[in-house]
Amino acid sequence: MSKIAESRTLYNEPVSISSFNQGKANKIFEEVNTEGIKVVLKNNKRIGVIVSPSKYDEMTELLEDCKLVLLAMNRMKSNHKKPVPMSDVMKRFGITQEDLDDTDVDIDI
Repeated sequence: MSKIAESRTLYNEPVSISSFNQGKANKIFEEVNTEGIKVVLKNNKRIGVIVSPSKYDEMTELLEDCKLVLLAMNRMKSNHKKPVPMSDVMKRFGITQEDLDDTDVDIDI
């Protein structure tokens, strides 16, 4: 099941706001921790969403990835210039290959 389909499935199990007043908050938050998301209803209308910290982190990371893809796509559209070789960029900024070899950087792709 895709993450989107999984999230939609969780929306099918909403929780009434009155459940919080009935002392069921602890149980609701336990479900949020295992399921990731709970929609809160009041008078059968959505009034909020409770999201587990891990699901929130996942969603914000996905949003950031989407923003970066959109930024890259827009740059590619607007940049009709010929690509600049790395050696030219290094010369321009005074960077040597030794500088790069001495740097410890991990790049996640």
